[in-house]
This record gives sequence, C-alpha cells and structure tokens, in this order.
Amino acid sequence: MSNYKYKVQKGDTLHKVALKFGISCDELRQYHNQYCPLEDLLPGTDKLPRHLKEILLPEGQLTYQEKLEKSLNTNFSLGKNNSYKIEIENSFFLKNELMSENQTMNLWKISEDLHAQRAEILVQEVQVIKCSSPLKALIDLVQQINKSSDHLMVSLLTDGTLGEVLNKKEIFEKWEAIKFEELKSAELQDDFAKVLIEEYNQAFERITPYIKQNMLYQVLFCPKKPLVFPVNSPRVINKEFLVNSLIFPELLIPYTLSYTSKEQAEEIEILLTSKSPSSHWELFKERYEKAYSLMLEDPFLPHFSLEGKYFYNKDSGTLNRAVVYAKEQMSKQLFYTLQYKINRIDQEEGETPNDAFEPQEEIVLHEKKKLPPSPFLFDE
Repeated sequence: MSNYKYKVQKGDTLHKVALKFGISCDELRQYHNQYCPLEDLLPGTDKLPRHLKEILLPEGQLTYQEKLEKSLNTNFSLGKNNSYKIEIENSFFLKNELMSENQTMNLWKISEDLHAQRAEILVQEVQVIKCSSPLKALIDLVQQINKSSDHLMVSLLTDGTLGEVLNKKEIFEKWEAIKFEELKSAELQDDFAKVLIEEYNQAFERITPYIKQNMLYQVLFCPKKPLVFPVNSPRVINKEFLVNSLIFPELLIPYTLSYTSKEQAEEIEILLTSKSPSSHWELFKERYEKAYSLMLEDPFLPHFSLEGKYFYNKDSGTLNRAVVYAKEQMSKQLFYTLQYKINRIDQEEGETPNDAFEPQEEIVLHEKKKLPPSPFLFDE
C-alpha cells in the first residue's frame, strides 16, 4: 500500500504532527504502526523516538492548512433546481402541559445562483400532517395567506444570507387577489380573522423584512461564505441573526451564531450553535409580565436556543440534509419548541418532484383544553 511519508522535523511531537494533519493522535499512531517497520513503532506517549525519520499517513493526506485552503474553494449552497422536502414540527407548552402540537410537510424547489447572488423558491406542495383542533381554523387561514408568496425571488448577500425580495409586485398582487377572493368571507364573519388579515396586509407591504425575519428562511439561507473545514473549536460567525419571536411575533430575537465543522467520507458536516444576548430581553420581560405573569405566577426566565446540523455534498457543496432545533422560553411554564428536517430529494431522469412526496392523511388532535388568548403565530 502506498503511504504519504511525513519527514519528522525538530521539535515535533505526536500531538503537533496530528494537529498539523487535523487528525487525532490515536488515528495517527494506529495507521503508522500498521505499516511501519517494527523498529519505528510509535509508543503510547507524545514524545517521538529519537531515531524516527518518517511518519506514515494515508496517501493523499492533506495538512490542516491544505484542508483549509481546499475548503475556501468550496461553495456551500442549496444548488440549482433542487427539490427539498421540509418537515416542520412545533409544540407549545403552557403550565407544563402540551397545549398544541402541529406538523407540516412542504416541498420546495430552490435554485441558488451564487455568481448572480440571487435565489428563486417555488413552493410546490404543503401538507398539514398533524394539528391541534382548536388551531385548525387558524392554520387553514395561514395556509391560504401563505400562497401569496409561493413564488419568491430574492437577492443574496456575499455570505449567502437573504438580501432583498425581488418580486414584491407579484407577491402583493397575488395577496390582494387571495384576500378578496378567498378570505373576504372569513374577514366579515370573524373578528380574529379580520385582525390576522390586517397584520398580514402590513407584512406584505413590507415583504423583505417579513421574509428575512422568518425562521425557516433564515435557517435555509444561513451564513455560508465564511464557513471552512475542519474547525474543531466553536468559531463565531460575524453576523447578527434576527428572527421573529414565536410567542410575541412583533418582537425580534437576536442570535449570534458559532460553528464547528468536520470532513466525512462523502459529506461536510457543519454544526451551528447560537447565543442570544441578554441586553435584548427587557422587551420580552415587559410583554410576558403583562400577558402571562399573573396567570402563571411564574417568574420571567428566558431561554432562546437555536442549533442545527447541516450536511453538504463534499464534491459539489450542495446541501444534502439538515436538522435544526429551536426553543423559545419565557418561563419554566411557558415555552415553544420547533424542529426542522430538510432533505434534498434526488430525482432520476424523467421523475417529477412529487414522486418523492407521498400524501399523508391529516391527523387532527381533538383536545378538551381551551387555549388561552395568545398572539403567537405558526411558522410554516
């Protein structure tokens, strides 16, 4: 078997050599000892034998610096004309009880052009898999409203995050048609529907911040340009990540993102973690104390977390799959959890995207509990 031969330099230790190649000491020792002469075996210590001239590694092994240089040339993206199945599960807890549980499955066709710095999204199908009965009417209404932005064109910033919505006129005209032709009866008959439609009316007039602050779009178009591999210790991405609160939608949650990365046989794994600065929590405290503190008799104890694993194709840099979790907590008795599962659907020649998107029967959870008045909306 052919091996890469690293020439031992003055001052080298097992740890220093392993670090140079981005592998563990055990991996390095095990490989070398498997192929070296008996007199060149590496002991179970960090110190290298004095007579040792070479350390054996797999042929083609890159140094850590060479791997970084290679990774700088990897363009992570959603690819061109790829279909993604996006599964969303959210749960709302109040007084330590599960008050609502909802699950949707979406099929999106996404084309991302890194050179032109723009992306196009076509929502091809949305299925409600499971929903809590008190919220079914609300979810159905939101589903109708969201058809306004089924086709979305956006510019991208240099780091791959969202810039400006480019087809504002198309979206607003579609919204005006849906509002009159499909939602007018609900608006006339139900005061809550009327308030909700007015809120969305304002959102569609400001469509760029509405899209940019939606967690699903932020999760899909997370910062990609600064990402390199391998990165073993958390590295901060110099980008403020703003999303709408799911409990108080008019407020924004800021996140600071960090990441680690590693190279696998066929994929690059990126782990994103987050922190939310406490300097932004005062507004949440005011809203919580006004809306919930008397009912719950529970002190304000905020916790905001966002964590996700992204797996990119090693050769093309295209996203294969991702799993993202989020939690928004106002107190021990009031919190919301969210999970995204994103999978690229591989298509054979002549196969339509819907072949890989099997319809499922909707499950309505009939509950005796009555939900308290709450302003939070559902992320679809």
